[in-house]
Amino acid sequence: MDREGLVRDAATVSSAEDLASLLRRLRRRQARMRKTRVATYRDLATRTGWSRGIIGAYFTGKVLPSVDKLDELARQLDATPTELGALATARDRVDELRPAPRQLPGDVPAFTGRAAALAVLDAQPGRGPAVISSVGGAAGMGKTALAVHWAHRAATRFPDGQLYADLRGSGRRPVPPGEVLRGFLTALGAPASQLSAGLDVQAGLYRSLLAERRVMVLLDDACDAGQVRPLLPGTPGGLALVTSRSRLNSLVALENARLIVLDRLDEAQSQHLLAARLGARRLAADPAGAAAIVSACAGLPNYLAYAAANAAAHPELGLRTVAGQLAASRPTAVERRHHAVPVQAF
Repeated sequence: MDREGLVRDAATVSSAEDLASLLRRLRRRQARMRKTRVATYRDLATRTGWSRGIIGAYFTGKVLPSVDKLDELARQLDATPTELGALATARDRVDELRPAPRQLPGDVPAFTGRAAALAVLDAQPGRGPAVISSVGGAAGMGKTALAVHWAHRAATRFPDGQLYADLRGSGRRPVPPGEVLRGFLTALGAPASQLSAGLDVQAGLYRSLLAERRVMVLLDDACDAGQVRPLLPGTPGGLALVTSRSRLNSLVALENARLIVLDRLDEAQSQHLLAARLGARRLAADPAGAAAIVSACAGLPNYLAYAAANAAAHPELGLRTVAGQLAASRPTAVERRHHAVPVQAF
């Protein structure tokens, strides 16, 4: 391979696979020029201190190397300064062409409260997942609302994309992790030919695609750690945010997950949430009605949000009437473990 040929071909690179092809050509050329065998992944791992797995991913195009890693790898393969520049330009072009999924649901309007939980999430270092659960596994605590709101707030920290999946863990048919992986792999630009592999192969490809990328993965309503574990990024830089009625203790023990447990809102916080949704003037006009809604909702943010939505949709109704409708249709404690929101009044 002549040096001008590599520079010329680098100008046409449009994918990680194209770039990997140039790296393989460099490796073969080095062997010819030095009159030695072709450097193995083990050889390059010894020289660089990187794992054989990540080097293999670079040479097969499963992972796009970072700028620094590509430069070091090309230098190890005796690339010239001109070739280094051409490869760096090609790498930047591929990076710009890679899909950056933006799958987050819409942010929660007029989100309020949960300042302590938001502060914990803001400080999350990205070396393990964060799990948002609730006291006693209760529904209606606003786990999803908190996760989605923070994900939007922190989206700029993850410029390579945000992935989202509703795992339906509290329902009768939780989504299998393989099904979620196929959707994520498609969003990350994996070839269709690689989507039919088994779970372990899919999970390995998924982690490879996320390596050296700053991606947030929001996994909503997980049933257990087994459903979540194949969906976790394998390297620092990204972040998995998980909501579940279970505390997923094995993720805390084995995956260094940070556990955030939500409790019911107190009366002042509940009043503040209602005011954010309905306006302070309407609450001031009927303080007894507002207090009745707060009492009926028992500090559950989802119930308060839906009560406020009902009141906003029917401005002709007094707040005491809305509270009465809520109290009449409010599920029992047993039902609340299986339904996130009231099922009749709203």
